[in-house]
Amino acid sequence: MNGLKRAAVSCILTNGDHLLLLKRNKAPHIGKYLPVGGKIEPYETAQSAVVREVLEETGFVIDAPIFCGSLIESSPLDHYNWISFIFAHEIPKVDPPYCDEGELVWVSAFQLEHLDIPPTDLPIYKAVLSKTPFVYEATFDASMDMTSLIKLA
Repeated sequence: MNGLKRAAVSCILTNGDHLLLLKRNKAPHIGKYLPVGGKIEPYETAQSAVVREVLEETGFVIDAPIFCGSLIESSPLDHYNWISFIFAHEIPKVDPPYCDEGELVWVSAFQLEHLDIPPTDLPIYKAVLSKTPFVYEATFDASMDMTSLIKLA
């Protein structure tokens, strides 16, 4: 179905003012820094999906991720229409494990504005770190350039 939204989860893993982000080595967002996450599987809840994705991508077992907000992304491209449920979880600051999706790295909150991140992510990181609930709606054109980002809540 053209334009049908897919459901996904992301987990912003933190230790104080540091975030464990994934520098992706796969499309989409090759080379960009992102939180870990992925698609919600059939019959899976958002919370169980985020627990699974964190385990698959980092090896960390998390038990009670905190729901922080949502991001709705719309584009004219069939493969890029998402509803993402964003969670956070505090973890120990240990050496980042191996991940086949890319390189996991610790970054400080102060570095975020200087990293290559998707245009939707900085306001989300700021909301999560300040513990402010959010719902964002982002629109992209056919070149995947963001044309708008609206805070709905």
